[in-house]
Amino acid sequence: MTRHCALALCFLAAGVPRPYAAAQWSVGLDLGASHFTGASFDTSAGGVAASLRPQHPPVAALRLEHAAAGVRVGLGVLYASAGLVAENGAYAAVQKGFFSLLELAPEGSIRLAQTGAGTELRLHAGPLVDFWAVENGDNRTRAGGHAALSAGWPITGRVTGSIRVAAALTGSVFEAGELPFQVVRRVMWRRTVSVGLRYGR
Repeated sequence: MTRHCALALCFLAAGVPRPYAAAQWSVGLDLGASHFTGASFDTSAGGVAASLRPQHPPVAALRLEHAAAGVRVGLGVLYASAGLVAENGAYAAVQKGFFSLLELAPEGSIRLAQTGAGTELRLHAGPLVDFWAVENGDNRTRAGGHAALSAGWPITGRVTGSIRVAAALTGSVFEAGELPFQVVRRVMWRRTVSVGLRYGR
């Protein structure tokens, strides 16, 4: 799946005529830290925040964007490898390498503000599809939505830097019937802070 997404992005970039690509398209890479909440809740824990959920993994995202008149549309491809966390409010146990996540996240963004030096603040939003691979080979797909704020600034030539704060909402990563009877599924939030570089307009 990862190989197919990379080939698709390369094909899209290569298929754009060079003068048009230089003026309108950009490609970027973000690296960041994420934090999962929700996913499940232990109803027998007596008010203690006990749950099973993905561990907080580092994430990497490749982004291809097209810009016109301050509006951008694009596709983000995100990857993360996460452990499984069981916690009871005071203690947590982690099974490393339990999940891997591949996410496809189309989005649109608008400019909220820009300085004379070229620094800009943008609002991003769009749907997403998460492809989760589980250690035992039982894969699953979840759909949801995401929103983000980013600040970008010129570094040199066509290279810009950015910092991005994002939130994503999907259904629980767990399937019905695979959790203990006292543990119920909950919607799952992922919050991410990342820094990145972009080449293009």
